[in-house]
Amino acid sequence: WVVDSDEKDAARNQGVHVLEYGPGARVYNPIHGHFIATSYQAIHIDGYAAASGKGWNGDSSGRPIHSYITVSDDNGEELYSELLKYEDGGDFNPNNWIDPSFIHKNECITSGGNIEILDNGDIIFPAELPMRKACEILGKDINEIFPSQPDGVNGAILFRGTWNGDCYELSCSRPIIINDYMSSRGLSEPITVNLSNGKIIMILRGSNFRFKNFNSRIAPGTPPVKFYCVSEDGGKTFSDLMPWHYDNGEIFYSPASISKLFVDERTGKKYFIGNVCGHTGYGNFPRSTLAIVEIDENFGTAKKDTLTIIDERRENEPYQIQLSNFFLFFNKETQKLEIDLPKVGQFFIPSDPTTTPFKGEAWKYEISFDE
Repeated sequence: WVVDSDEKDAARNQGVHVLEYGPGARVYNPIHGHFIATSYQAIHIDGYAAASGKGWNGDSSGRPIHSYITVSDDNGEELYSELLKYEDGGDFNPNNWIDPSFIHKNECITSGGNIEILDNGDIIFPAELPMRKACEILGKDINEIFPSQPDGVNGAILFRGTWNGDCYELSCSRPIIINDYMSSRGLSEPITVNLSNGKIIMILRGSNFRFKNFNSRIAPGTPPVKFYCVSEDGGKTFSDLMPWHYDNGEIFYSPASISKLFVDERTGKKYFIGNVCGHTGYGNFPRSTLAIVEIDENFGTAKKDTLTIIDERRENEPYQIQLSNFFLFFNKETQKLEIDLPKVGQFFIPSDPTTTPFKGEAWKYEISFDE
């Protein structure tokens, strides 16, 4: 789904600034013979500056985000695209970008997520939704769950789609929430793992950063972790959140950063790729170690003896280097997983105003697997 130039002109005439992101995930469904992709659109009410200003003050209502699923054939021709919905609400109307029936309904973001194809051709994929909306659906009081930022953080939800010959009939799980004692920035960038025993695991980013202006309730010294939960009913409901851990019981320490799932179609093995750190990691850092670890097929935990470091901060590189903004591609010719990684902040020196945190080399890694 792409906004055309006329629609963007209409947005500007209505005082709206729009940004499009995607595809966030794109996969081929061999059962039904088509490609599936997700994307999302951020609408900045009253312009980018005004919406961003509200956001930095803990209020994301000026920047509603909606996500879409697009299906295309083998030749790339779009078959259809639709708004992801978990509640009643209107569809996008380019003649009225802030239509009340649409603008604050079905807000969700598919950033960082993955799409998995199940054996029967069904699809599952995660998304974020506003924490206030998640609490509303669950009948919870947002001021008890997340009083520090009731309109600035997200919960999570799982979509499941069944192909009817023309489109995917979508259903969604009960929302997943967390309180601000456990994560100061809610939940974000979820990935799902479909295990061979039928369980569905969701792994999510949290944060231990303490926001003084938002009266964060998280305790000093809270360790940096990813959270996970388990569904045993096909993704309708999930267990309470727990810190993700290794199969020997040790906690998997990880900063607030994105992670990705790789499924080796040759063996069926599943791998988590993301940043690891020590128990003193704080907020988004350090993002200086990128690793891969196999996921246990029975419980969805990380298999400690498979943990492999892909790269880490080298001599003379700053603490602020980020080995986190990576892209995955499985090369069927070489039978290797390729990782493209810009080393953000590689040449940054905080005391030198001539340097920038956004400059770094671009590296490519190739990973082979034992079958």
